[in-house]
Amino acid sequence: MIKMIKTNIFFDTEFSHLHKKIEEIELISIGFCSEFNDRLYIELPFNFYDVSDFVRTDVIPFLNPEEFLKSYEDAGVEIKKFLGKFENPILISDSLRFDGYFFKKLIKHNDVKFENLFFLNEKELKIFSDLSEQLFNSGDFHRHHALDDAEVNCIAYKSVLSWREINSNNPLAPWSNFERNNLFS
Repeated sequence: MIKMIKTNIFFDTEFSHLHKKIEEIELISIGFCSEFNDRLYIELPFNFYDVSDFVRTDVIPFLNPEEFLKSYEDAGVEIKKFLGKFENPILISDSLRFDGYFFKKLIKHNDVKFENLFFLNEKELKIFSDLSEQLFNSGDFHRHHALDDAEVNCIAYKSVLSWREINSNNPLAPWSNFERNNLFS
C-alpha cells in the first residue's frame, strides 16, 4: 500500500458579520498557508454597506482588492489549483464554525472537492491561542487579515505539534512523561 503524504494547510477567513445568522454573512477574504510556506490569498466581492462596525474598522482598511479581488468562480479555480499542488491536503482552522462553513460554501459553489478538516483538542487550542496572541502582539502580523491569520495559525500549530510530541507517551519524544515529571524532583 502506498502511503499518501499529508500536507497541513492552514486557512482563515474574514467575513461581514459575527452576530448574524451564518447564512446571512458574506465571505470577504480567505487565506491559505501550507506548512511549507506556500500561500494563497483571495478577496471576494461583498456588500461594503452591509458589514459590522468591527469589519469596517479592523478588516476593510487592510484589504487590497486591486491585487487580490476574484469572483467566486475565479476563486474556486485558484483554490483548486493551490490545493492540487498537494497530494493529501489537510485543512486546519482555528474556527471551523465560520472558516469551515465558508470553505465548504466555496467548494460547493466551485465544485472543489475536499474532505478533511482538522481541529485541536481543548488543551492544544489553549496553547495555540496563547501563542497566536504573542505572534500578533509582535507586530509582524496584522490581526483579522486572512493570510496573516493563516500564517499565524501555521506557526502556532507547528509549535502545538512539538508540544504534543514532547508531552506524549511516544517513544520518539525527547523523554518520557515519568522522566519529565521527575526531572527536577
